[in-house]
Amino acid sequence: MLLLHAAHHVATVAPSLHTIPAVIHQVLQPLADPPAYKQLTAFVNSIMNLVRQIGLVIFIISISIAAMMRMMSFGGQQRIMFANLALTSAVIGLVVLALASIIEAIVTNFFPV
Repeated sequence: MLLLHAAHHVATVAPSLHTIPAVIHQVLQPLADPPAYKQLTAFVNSIMNLVRQIGLVIFIISISIAAMMRMMSFGGQQRIMFANLALTSAVIGLVVLALASIIEAIVTNFFPV
């Protein structure tokens, strides 16, 4: 009976010996992957590119709306003022977007990854 119990114990331990290379692979795999900061940098860059693209689309839509407001003002001073304000706001948004890109380039030059 004791011999049967020992054989059963060896049989249950033996499969775990086969998993040792898998465990070692799991432990060493992060060393083979690129560092986490490079993955984070790539993620942040993709988010920044998405925000720039969305900002440009919003700028184009804003310019179009300001132009339509100006065309439909029919000489009304208050409507012209609102159209000019919308156009000014769109241009300020584009300037902010451009300054953000310039600041990002300056910061990455001072602190390279």
